[in-house]
Amino acid sequence: MSPDARARGPIQQQIRKQVKIELYKSDLDLSDAERDELTTRVIQLARSHYE
Repeated sequence: MSPDARARGPIQQQIRKQVKIELYKSDLDLSDAERDELTTRVIQLARSHYE
């Protein structure tokens, strides 16, 4: 595993945590599954932006 791949894990976890916190604080009425899906999409967007 490359150093970049190893570093990506903790960074992705931090982003995922922050996105979920912000979604919980928002006024959006989302189920847990919807919140997880939206979080995953944000991670994918961030990953594609920085690649």
